[in-house]
Amino acid sequence: MRQRAVCRRLHHWLLSKGYRGATLDLLDELRMAGRFDSALSAAGDRERIVSWQHPDFPDRGEYDLPEMGLLLVEHLRSTDARMTAHFPDWAREAGFMDRVGLKLELARSRLSRLALHEMMRQVLD
Repeated sequence: MRQRAVCRRLHHWLLSKGYRGATLDLLDELRMAGRFDSALSAAGDRERIVSWQHPDFPDRGEYDLPEMGLLLVEHLRSTDARMTAHFPDWAREAGFMDRVGLKLELARSRLSRLALHEMMRQVLD
């Protein structure tokens, strides 16, 4: 029951963030690969960091964000994500039906990475 409740919560979170792909398929794939718990933990950590550091960060809409190209290059360099198709196809396959949703998620990831780097720098200084 716990895993089903957590799965439902993650499913709703994915939908709220603009992911319109087959979210249940994604969750099943994460479970089969043994990555469900770590993906859930990472998503929760990222959301807590962004909410704490940037409580007014938007969920939808166009805002003053870095250019998509910069966000995408930084994301690909900083994660194990790989672009395996032409950009529009890759974005659609990832479940983003519009550029705004993808741009917001890339910006959210960037904010989280920058905040983590700053926290690590403060600890090491």
